Amino acid sequence: MKYSMGYEVLLVEKKIVMTKDFARKAAIVGTEEYARYMQLRGQYPTFTAARYTIEQKADRESYGKLSYENMAILIAEWFPGNQEALDEYESVKRRAKAYAGSYGFVKHWFLEKYQEKYLSHKSTATVNE
Repeated sequence: MKYSMGYEVLLVEKKIVMTKDFARKAAIVGTEEYARYMQLRGQYPTFTAARYTIEQKADRESYGKLSYENMAILIAEWFPGNQEALDEYESVKRRAKAYAGSYGFVKHWFLEKYQEKYLSHKSTATVNE
């Protein structure tokens, strides 16, 4: 995909594949993207237009509800009265601020340390909901 242009012409598949942004702008008459799309349609009249989509792995594990707040709640729930576990979590959170992807750093630490507990909690929570 040629991201800088916003589209790609696939000759074998006979498709004009566009990014979401390019397709949105091409729908507005008078924009440069509209003019370029009309030019492509003229060059390739039998081609179909399609939106570019990222292929997602079906077996990929998702941690959608794992926010900072939920991590702290889970640690407090799993280790009631153990302030050391929460202090360690807060320490990791403070250190993570030095990194560009601070949430990813904390999530990685949390899952490395508590993944088995989290996955068992997650499976029982979905059954109970």
